Amino acid sequence: MPETSTVMITKVLLPRKQPALLHRQRLVDFIHEHIVRKLILVSASAGYGKTSLLVDFAHDTDLPVCWYSVDEADRDLRVFLEYLIASIRQQFPDFGRRTESALTTMAKANGQLKTLVSALVNDIHDIPDYFVVIIDDYHFVDESQEVNTLVDDLLRYLPENCHLIISSRTLPPLTFSRLIARQESVGLGTADLRFTAAEIQTLLKQAHNLDVPAEQAEELARESEGWITAILLTTHTIWQGLVRSMVQARGAGGQMYDYLADNVFERQSPEIQRFLRDSSILKEMSPTLCDALLDSRHSLEMLRLIEKRNLFISRLEGDEPWYRYHHLFQRFLQEKLRLEEPEKFNALHCRAAEVLQRMGNHEEAIRHYVEAGAYAEAARAIQQVAEATFKAGRWDTLAGWIDSLPDEIVRSNPELPWFRARVYTEVGQLSRALASFDLARTGFQRRGDKVGVSRVLVRRAIALRFAGRVEEAIKDCQAVVSDLDGHHPSIAAIAHRNLGICYGMQGDHHKCAAELEKALQLYEQCGDDYDVALIRHDLSVVHWRLGHLARADLELERAIEYLRREGKAAGLASALNNAGFRQHCRGRYSEALETLEEALATARKAGYLRLEAHALASL
Repeated sequence: MPETSTVMITKVLLPRKQPALLHRQRLVDFIHEHIVRKLILVSASAGYGKTSLLVDFAHDTDLPVCWYSVDEADRDLRVFLEYLIASIRQQFPDFGRRTESALTTMAKANGQLKTLVSALVNDIHDIPDYFVVIIDDYHFVDESQEVNTLVDDLLRYLPENCHLIISSRTLPPLTFSRLIARQESVGLGTADLRFTAAEIQTLLKQAHNLDVPAEQAEELARESEGWITAILLTTHTIWQGLVRSMVQARGAGGQMYDYLADNVFERQSPEIQRFLRDSSILKEMSPTLCDALLDSRHSLEMLRLIEKRNLFISRLEGDEPWYRYHHLFQRFLQEKLRLEEPEKFNALHCRAAEVLQRMGNHEEAIRHYVEAGAYAEAARAIQQVAEATFKAGRWDTLAGWIDSLPDEIVRSNPELPWFRARVYTEVGQLSRALASFDLARTGFQRRGDKVGVSRVLVRRAIALRFAGRVEEAIKDCQAVVSDLDGHHPSIAAIAHRNLGICYGMQGDHHKCAAELEKALQLYEQCGDDYDVALIRHDLSVVHWRLGHLARADLELERAIEYLRREGKAAGLASALNNAGFRQHCRGRYSEALETLEEALATARKAGYLRLEAHALASL
């Protein structure tokens, strides 16, 4: 053994429990409950309160606790053992004579690990008391094969009077399968260590005398995902309501930026740093997606290594392993990439968009194009999926895509204001809808696209009808039918449907039914099942008014069956509202209530305010 003066005593002294330390009863109880196990592993990224928890437990238990804070120098087996012995001697001064002798012999005979483990086990066995050894920051010795082999063998033969708690930012390279199979090991991970809203409230009151409302505590927990360092470093902004400014990533400024840079990122190898930075543009990652993005074959290996090191990454459920970074860490990595390599930042986003488009993930592809400022590419990608997105009732999504583009891009692509106007129409913002239709019409006229102009007119007629301007709507639709002269049946179908509804509003139900039948034939000719279902719903309404109840019920059932099967929330909400109304008319009140409640829930899911109002009125 070295002389006492060569051992840094602060590494083996149990830290004091600070007055501001939050007592986390649920976690301390977990350790108390499982302290009979050989090993308790506490593994999570930096800043989740691992050390604070173990200090709290150490001062809460009646068992003797031996503390050992590991650092980089302890990767040497001899140094590790010297400190481990010094740690146990803080509670049992006579401990370690056999191990001390074996260390001396090892120096002369070039080392025998089995001899060291045997001596250490026997010395521990001689201690008459039950006790706990806490090894904090074990990740510093991850790369030392000798140290890990020693700890592995020690756990295999550990006497029952000794219990080991290891805290690490990584999953240590130890053999856990044997311990788990024998129920000799348990663990706490990131999900367990995340601070709850109630714990955040208590901590901020205790440490900073801040009374944080429950809602703000919930927001802090949600924004930080329970990461205590993020919370502590940002509490000074709470009273200003700046919860969202958790990452102040501006060059060298910002406590969070400095913490992540100094304590996490800069400690990784250049290869890991590069992978972290480049992959951070992805919301969620799989090895396949990362390989395609980074032109690599080693992404699975890298992701497993990052997961093992607990670098603020979570693994998601699924057949193929999927991962995501803690969003604060991701923001840090993205900002670092954007500031240091702006051209690469944009290029990676564009490449990600191309890869995701090929994989069929158009929504993420569009997001990446917008992030890269590749607005022309984003516009093309939006137009490819706009119709399907609209028909799926995902109007907020479609509107968000279009609104994220610069005005000049929208004006130069008249299809975009055309779709935006359709969304405005469906959510009842009719003045905006008409303005967007006019913008689209001007764009198509400038392009010399007569078909595009017709498409605008038939959709604009719907907004006019909603606004009560029925005569104007009829006039536009008649003009479109005349101009098309039998061509473009999909556009003619919309015109005939709108004409039918307008005639129905005027009380001419026979003309209404005739126009709707024409629209139904055209939609069936086009193979447009969604609009066929909508027309069947319209026909059910007019036949109900004409007294053709059996036909009305048949058309409505067929419409609901399709809309429910395909998950078309907007159309389904309207059809269910009519079904509930008819059940009410027939005195089937319980059924009507159930159907209308479903209509209301479906309308709310689709964000369809007008249909929500209809369902509420019917209820």
